[in-house]
Amino acid sequence: TEGASIGPHQGDLSSKRIPSLRQLMVALTSSVPAVTSAFVLMCLIIAIYSIIGVTFFKDDNTPMFGDFFSGMFTIFQVMTGDSWSDIARGLF
Repeated sequence: TEGASIGPHQGDLSSKRIPSLRQLMVALTSSVPAVTSAFVLMCLIIAIYSIIGVTFFKDDNTPMFGDFFSGMFTIFQVMTGDSWSDIARGLF
């Protein structure tokens, strides 16, 4: 039965991991308000640039800036770098 044992200090190892796991969870839950604020600010910036894009490019490029939500998706694509060059070529 001694060969099936993981190690003689198995109890010591788990007792050291629990406080660090608790500390990690406290840190994650305390960072939620800051992450939420950053997400709301990013959505606000995307919305403002989407309105500007719809205002300027609605007649020229309807699939990308035809309405507010397609404009938001296009701005999100440009912001993340997902085929932004195709969007830029289509506008000019």
